[in-house]
Amino acid sequence: MNNSTWSGTLNHPTNPDKVYFFRGSQYYRYDWKADKVDSGYPKNIGGIWSGLPNDLDAALNHPTNPDKVYFFQGSQYYRYDWKADKVDSGYPLDVKTHWKGLCHDVLKIEHMTKSWISNLSDGKRLLDLCIPGSHDSATYNVKVPFVNTQSDSISDQLNMGIRFFDFRLSKVTPNIELGDLKVKSAYALMHGKIPLGLDFFNDGLRVISKFLQENSREVIFVSIKSENSILEITDDDIDDLLSMGTWIDSNNKAMKDLTLEDCRGNVVFLNRINSKGYHWSSFNIQDEYKLPIGYHEQVIVPHITERTQRVCVPNPSVTDFFRVKCWEQVIVPEVEERTQRVPWGFDYNHKSTAVRDFLKEESLNPDELNICFLSATGGGSAVTKVLGDGIVENAKRQNAIIGEYAKLSQGCIFPMDFPSEDTISKIINMNSN
Repeated sequence: MNNSTWSGTLNHPTNPDKVYFFRGSQYYRYDWKADKVDSGYPKNIGGIWSGLPNDLDAALNHPTNPDKVYFFQGSQYYRYDWKADKVDSGYPLDVKTHWKGLCHDVLKIEHMTKSWISNLSDGKRLLDLCIPGSHDSATYNVKVPFVNTQSDSISDQLNMGIRFFDFRLSKVTPNIELGDLKVKSAYALMHGKIPLGLDFFNDGLRVISKFLQENSREVIFVSIKSENSILEITDDDIDDLLSMGTWIDSNNKAMKDLTLEDCRGNVVFLNRINSKGYHWSSFNIQDEYKLPIGYHEQVIVPHITERTQRVCVPNPSVTDFFRVKCWEQVIVPEVEERTQRVPWGFDYNHKSTAVRDFLKEESLNPDELNICFLSATGGGSAVTKVLGDGIVENAKRQNAIIGEYAKLSQGCIFPMDFPSEDTISKIINMNSN
């Protein structure tokens, strides 16, 4: 079970074989011995757990009193009595007042990342959102250096709170039947020249569409790019995609005028192939994707000293033929140290500077979609055969920069490699500060 999906878990007060899981307006009772959910579950929280609201953010057992449990929702918390089967008198109370140092926003974000956009105001502009995203989103299936940038499937990324997906497409057939998906072409998902063994519709859009059916107040950004496509992706192909009815594009409204109310339950189309819809050239983007290599000068003749050898020749001034003249000959005369340029690794600070400069107030544009790629690679150089691709180390360094910002002057999408739940939560939290 993905912990970003569930609001909380509780141990049964008297039966150690039972445990309760809470999600949204429902709860499940699980049997450890039977290794399955009990018959008749899930059930609705309301009406059974007297006095509790639906859509809980968190739940936990009392540390010393097995008859008491705590439930959290927003800025309030409830204490529930198992024996009395109801909320204790005097509750709910304020989280901030009674749980010192604990912010209710943290609880909400850690336990409700699956539906975090649902809690935001309908009138909020899309351009004002801070969005966690994944770069080369479908590479989780191929564990190959220079290719793999994600650990989690599209479904898991959605549940973790990712709301921007980066898909690279190769058109592989001009005609195909995909049942309920009315499309004319099929597309393989790619990273560079490497096929990922997945297709755009079944492994991308279907997963996202199913998620939006279950979470109809969420909004997903999807970027599509042609990458080493076998067949040309034409204007007609883009029109075919847009005709599916799941996309929000420039035929709806200008990007700067879109609100969450306009887009809930839909995919916002970001086009890197041509100028249809919301196209890439109209956005404010930082994508310093290539890591420069750092060098230092290494001494290759270190501190060498002069050496001599004994040299002897006949001495013509001496009548005795066997008399010779000998001396010590310097054979490394006045040698100087020499150096050569040697690579020591990737210059990750170059990327960090690009990220920090982009996130300055004067760089973010209030009337354009801001996209700040945290991803980068050292691929493409012969030196990388020794240094590797740099992707994992760069992800650690650039994703950590997010912790420096509690709030931005404008919204921004952050496509990342290997995003952690902590980094995702920090980006989501920017929307509530």
